[in-house]
Amino acid sequence: MPSAPRNTVYITSYSILELEDDPVAQAHFRTLLPPIPALLTLHCLHWRTPLAEVCERYTGVSEPVQRVICGSRTAMAEMYVLSSGPFPKPLSPLDSR
Repeated sequence: MPSAPRNTVYITSYSILELEDDPVAQAHFRTLLPPIPALLTLHCLHWRTPLAEVCERYTGVSEPVQRVICGSRTAMAEMYVLSSGPFPKPLSPLDSR
């Protein structure tokens, strides 16, 4: 019996401060995006950040970083509200295709 198709979630994290004034970086970033439209864009500028040592060592989807994010009331509230829909349109031209 064939297995059911699996859904895939692509999580892309980046620093808008690094990209906003650098067309070369923006072009490179676009080559890294999956070939599907964004369903949900979370802007994390006001969320509590992990310690610098954690950020230097781990990606945003790693367990140590996720523990910090999940411990942030601001981040959890924004994720809950936004994921409940309707989904907002991406605000940055980097988030859309």
